[in-house]
Amino acid sequence: MFGLPSRSRLAALLPLSITLPLVAAACGDDGREDSESGTASNTDPATTDSTATNSGSETETTMGPGGSDSTSDTGTTFDVTTDDPSVTETITASDPTTTTEGGCDASDQCDVGELCIMGECAPAGEPCDTNADCEGDTYCCKEGCLPPGEEPGTCLPWPDGDFDGACEGELQIGLFAPAVQCEWTQPPDGDPYPGHVNVLTTPLVADLPHAGGGEFGSTEVIIVTYNYTDGGAESGWGSNPAYYGVIRILSGRTCQQLETIDDPNNRLVAASTPAIGDLDGDGIPEIVSHRAVTGVVAFKWNPQAMKYETYWVATETDLNGAFRWDGPSIHDLDDDGFPEVLSGSGVFDGMTGARLNPGPLIPGASPAVSPGVINIAGDLDVDGRVELIAGPVYEWDENTAQWVMDHPGGNAARHYAFADFGTPGPMPADFDATVLDGIAEIVTTGGSSVQMWTLGGQQLFNAPIAGGGPLTIGDFDNDGFPEVASAGGTFYAVYDLECAVAGPGCLGGYVRWSQASQDASSSTTGSSIFDFEGDGQAEAVYADECFT
Repeated sequence: MFGLPSRSRLAALLPLSITLPLVAAACGDDGREDSESGTASNTDPATTDSTATNSGSETETTMGPGGSDSTSDTGTTFDVTTDDPSVTETITASDPTTTTEGGCDASDQCDVGELCIMGECAPAGEPCDTNADCEGDTYCCKEGCLPPGEEPGTCLPWPDGDFDGACEGELQIGLFAPAVQCEWTQPPDGDPYPGHVNVLTTPLVADLPHAGGGEFGSTEVIIVTYNYTDGGAESGWGSNPAYYGVIRILSGRTCQQLETIDDPNNRLVAASTPAIGDLDGDGIPEIVSHRAVTGVVAFKWNPQAMKYETYWVATETDLNGAFRWDGPSIHDLDDDGFPEVLSGSGVFDGMTGARLNPGPLIPGASPAVSPGVINIAGDLDVDGRVELIAGPVYEWDENTAQWVMDHPGGNAARHYAFADFGTPGPMPADFDATVLDGIAEIVTTGGSSVQMWTLGGQQLFNAPIAGGGPLTIGDFDNDGFPEVASAGGTFYAVYDLECAVAGPGCLGGYVRWSQASQDASSSTTGSSIFDFEGDGQAEAVYADECFT
């Protein structure tokens, strides 16, 4: 897999929005408006007139999150029919997240904005009379779902893993056009952090235990919100205690705010993108982020309190007041099944936060190259061990708990990435980009250039760029070989070893193609790549100061 995750953008003070492609004969995930300051829109609603009737069944066997059969004794089964007599669906409406203890018999027993849905108080959706009133993959909860006599119905998401069969259709290549599915612009009324509305970091997506009252099966969006407008020391390392980051967890369907995470004793760096992974092997992801001024903080899910709480705090980072536009990362360095946390080149026990390699940090590893980027680690030489790129390539020695230089690599730089680009020869000119040998090459940006190096230290190319953002690697032209993309201050460019000189499809200077952009504020914006249409031709996603 060539692609690498995009990184944070300096001073990108933007509200969060989620976009999805719109194609003919396809329905969105969820079009209902959110009651918690997340709003949803959908320009392609279902066109069927469907009704839901209670079949009377109160149990259904479903596939649990671990892949084994599990029994839900709280679901209600509905037969859903459409105008097409050949289409009949049977769905089980899973219990929504409850907000009151015990059950309910009527909606007037619930809080404002809630209804009594299948005997439990839960947030209301859009009003409806039939399924046709509900956009996207939602259905009309009415008879057998609401208490007898209560009208109108309310639109609820289809159970996770299910969808309205009437929304299926053939994908038409070439009609890809993203549209806003939902967006988070501010917290709901009464939120303790009303001023935390700016987002500096890259949003993350993970399956967290918020859906259905702590059950897995729905995807959440994780963002860090900020209560100031700077891109400097306040956001970069927390120089002013009045300004700090707050983690918010949002519904991936509706952008509804599900939880806010903040430890007043351990405020977070607003510019650091968190890392998410299962640190203790219990099957539930932990969230790790950088502590203001110095340190690392991990948060763990409390199933009794139904929220994330502080798991551990590490302050022995050998860093104080350093800009942390990087973020921590999670890797299993010793292959024991329990990952470690990396902050810069510092390594921390994933379950305790104890520093495993005290002492000086590696020159060239973040955040030694200010203002810091997420470190890149992986098995570059296919020896079964994890290496860290810091210009030279360092390998983790589990016996000494230290990083040991393993390959010369290249020069220290601002951003690193790696992929297999071909087979080295005795000299750089002998590099064969048509034969992949399974061994990675290193790509760097920084100092207004994009460079590629072999592990042995051969420089394969050096191309100019205005600044240079985090690298995105993927097969941009569907030729079976990877290319490199980076955004500078004035253009977004794709670099290809085949384009050393101008030729068919090339601009020359190793540039396959470029598009004008505007990012003079940082000149270091990240991007991502994904084949949205499934046709083998990937699309690049990039946002500058003006447009996405």
